Formats: sequence, C-alpha cells, structure tokens
Amino acid sequence: MEKTEPEGFPSRHWIVHVSPELEKVRSPQAWGAAEDRRLETIASRLGLQPPSEPLRLFLYGSTDRKEAAAGDDDPFTLEIGRRAVHHLVSPGGEITDARGDALLLLRLAWGEPGSERMAEAVARYAVGAFQGHPLPAYAARIAREEEPYPLRDILQLGPETAAPLSPLVMDALGGAWVERMREREGIAVLRKLWSASLKPGEELEQDWRKWLSGLSASPREAPIPRKLPFLRGISFSHEVRREGYGSDVAGEQLARMRRLGANAVAIVPYAFTRAPDETTVRYRGTDESDARVIRAIRQAKRLGLRTILKPQVWGRRFTGDIVFAKQADFDRWFADYRRWMLHQARLAALERADLLVIGTELGGLTRQQDAWRRLIRDVRRIYSGPVTYAANWAGDFEQMPFWDALDVLGLNMYYPLAGPGEPPNARSPRVRELKARLAGISRRHRKPILFTEVGYAASAAAAVEPWKEDHAPLDPRMQARCYEVVFQAFSKEPWLAGLFWWKWPSHGQGDPQDRSFSPLGKPALKVLERWYGGSTRR
Repeated sequence: MEKTEPEGFPSRHWIVHVSPELEKVRSPQAWGAAEDRRLETIASRLGLQPPSEPLRLFLYGSTDRKEAAAGDDDPFTLEIGRRAVHHLVSPGGEITDARGDALLLLRLAWGEPGSERMAEAVARYAVGAFQGHPLPAYAARIAREEEPYPLRDILQLGPETAAPLSPLVMDALGGAWVERMREREGIAVLRKLWSASLKPGEELEQDWRKWLSGLSASPREAPIPRKLPFLRGISFSHEVRREGYGSDVAGEQLARMRRLGANAVAIVPYAFTRAPDETTVRYRGTDESDARVIRAIRQAKRLGLRTILKPQVWGRRFTGDIVFAKQADFDRWFADYRRWMLHQARLAALERADLLVIGTELGGLTRQQDAWRRLIRDVRRIYSGPVTYAANWAGDFEQMPFWDALDVLGLNMYYPLAGPGEPPNARSPRVRELKARLAGISRRHRKPILFTEVGYAASAAAAVEPWKEDHAPLDPRMQARCYEVVFQAFSKEPWLAGLFWWKWPSHGQGDPQDRSFSPLGKPALKVLERWYGGSTRR
C-alpha cells in the first residue's frame, strides 16, 4: 500500500508540514506566517512576485527526521519538481539557512543558474543579512579584520588558489557584492548574475574595493570573557555520519555529559594534510562540516555547557613529527593552515565559543614562532575570546616559544603516571615530580595550565604509555585507576584551569571489551561521574 503524505497547513504562499517536535515550539500557523513574511521580503529584494501556486515547506527539528524524509541532514534541501524546500531548524528554533527559500524562488523563476557560486551569492543577497548582520556592514568588518579580498577569490573565478577562502567569508562577501551590483546597475543585473553572463573585470574590482573601503563595519559582538571557570570538560569526538556532530544521538550524549556533571565540551573539527610530502591543508568535504559543528555548539550551549573549538590536523604520521626541509614549503603549508584557522576563528566568533585552540600537537612546526605569532595576532582580530594551543606533552609543551602570546597553557597531558611494573599512585615520586614540574612552568609563564586532552586506554600499559591504544592486554580497571590518580593528584592544584577527557564518542556506544580511550561502558565512567558530579567536584 502506497504511503500517503500527511496533509499540510496552508498559509498565503506555502503548504506547511511541521514535524511533531517543532509543534511544541510554535504552531504550524505561526511557522507559516513567519515563512510568508520571509518569502515576501526575499521576492521584493529580487523584484519578483511570490508564486501564485503555493510552495511546499517541510520543517524538521531533528536531523534523523530530515535525513529520512529529504535524504540528507544539510541545513536545507530543495526539491524543484515538487516546488518544495526542506529546512532543518536550529536548536534555538530558527530556520538554519534561509537561502533555501531564496534558491527555491530563484530556480522556479529563472531556471538553472550559470554558476553555483554566483547562485549562492545572489541567494545571500536576497536574504539580506549574514548571521543577523547587514551584508555591507559585515563585508566591511571582514575587510577590517582580515583583508579586502579580490572578487576572483570571492566568486571562485579561474583556478582555485592554494589557500581557498573561508566559506563563511565567501558567503558574506558574495552577498555584499551582489548588493553593490544591484545598487550600481539596478535590479535587472540580478538576472544577469544568476545566468553568469556578467563577469567581474578590473573596473568592477576597483569599484568593489572602493565601495568596501567606504563602508562602516559591523561592530563586534560583546567581548567573550577571557577568564573562565574551572572547566570540567570532555572531548567530544565526531563518529559515524548519522550519529555524528549535530545529530539527535549526539545531542543526547551532550545532555548525558551535562547530567554527569561536566560543564564544558571540546568540539574537534578535522582538516587533513599529507605534509611534509605535500604543502596543502584540506578541510572542505569532511564529515565535521561547518553545519554539523555549529549545530553541536548550539546544542551544547542550550544545555549550559561551555564550548571550546579545538580544530585539529590529521596526517599520514604523527603531526608532531612534521618538519619541512625548505622554508618555502613551510610557508606554502602555513598559508593554507592560516586560512583554515581564520575560518575557525570566524566560526568561533559567530557562535561565541568560550575558547579557541589555534593548533594541536604540531611541535615540529612551532619552532617557526614568527609565523605563529602573526597567526595569533590575526586570529585575535576576528575572535575576542581566550586563545590557546594544545601542546603535546614534554618537549612541545615545555619548550613552546610563544606561550606569552596566549591566554592559557594548553597541555595534551600524556605524561606517564608510572614506570614499567609500577602501579600508578597519586603520591608516587613520579607523580609528585610531575606536579612540581607543571607548577614551575605555570609560575614561569604566569599563566594557568589547561589539560586540553587527558586520557587513558583501557589497557594494562595505560599508566606507562598513555598515548598508546590497542597495544597491550585489555585492562579497564587500569584505565579507571589512571582517571582516579589524575583527579587525586591534579584537580585541586591552583595552577590547573580544567581538564578535557579524551574521549567521548558522539554515538554514545561503549564496550567493556574494547581497549579504546573511551570511558563509556567501563569503570572509568563511574570515576568521572563521581569527580565531576559528586561532592569532590571543583
């Protein structure tokens, strides 16, 4: 028997279908009225009339529901043949990206675009704002905080540069340029842009730069506090796609962390590199998309969790061993890395993440301190909150040349807690010496230390070689003992700003028979709950 679609609610311009979880937020009538107003505003900016026949609007507050109905969990999905748009609603109850409405209207009115990038720019113009900011003002802000980027990079004309612009930057600047063209040449230019029959040349380039330089920049949001409470944190890892960042399951895991007593979560988007054999950093098309990362941050914030954004590079080898033989190769690689990190800084600023990590375990490259100091300066122009670097234990951490430029000393704390055959103990000479060493480093730099990672595999060798996984016999009790020793030895130290346990998978599954770093399904979880949620909580 063929499955029939439930009848929707008719508004002026839509047949509205609202998934059950959103009916608790507002009624279908209220959703339809808001979307009617939005569509009328978009149509007016484009010089179009809303279609005489109603369009179909599907709204989901659940990634699972949207993926089941529309085939993906993107912020929006178009079905041109059905005259329909499917929207994923944010955890705050707002349409995630209104460009879906604009693109549906544009494709129905003007057909297929000549360029997908130009279509995105025209749709952003039609929406009229970027993340709540007027387009021209935010474009001017980008130019002040970064640089006045040329149109060829904004619109991706010609071959792609080695270090492509942030999608967030291209989105805002592309929409602003279309607004400038509408102001300069009239509303008829919009259809030319849609068909890509108008290509920027030197005249338009000069006009763009002159117009941009004369604009008043959008003001920064209120500064993000540099001083944070003690962070009872957990590193949250994106796992399989359907249960990764932003999914319903991931949201349930964040709520589980909060109930356990955590007050902070680290979101870890990855980029990929084959350095030093190649000089590129790739981050587009990864599973930890911007949309997923943003949704995860918003889910966490609605639960009252502090968020740290901790971008990390994944390579063919341990990233701390990457060294370039030629300065020119490092410079090319770091240009890519800088563009990626400025993108992360803008995302952190827009979503008001509580802390930003500008690098993780890149000890072979941090010797190039001038490049890192310039990067920190550039990041701070965009992001006003506290900034750190997650250093690998020992040399990377203890010999870091630019701690003075950062707000907190970030340590991936994989120092051994014991020697071979020695049980870990919070009062052992080894642990006491480590405490004294870390306290001395904190005093020397006059900054607190944050364990940006600390973790132990469920293996017999966890205390001796904490950085290893799956190389020794299964021993979940040893993992729990290491958790206990860390809490006993370090949690009350005045120089410690907090700790993030590595790691809690977004799917929330745990097996007492696996030797992974995850505490789920193992005795270590009880230790974590007792220290984070009990009377011993700092």
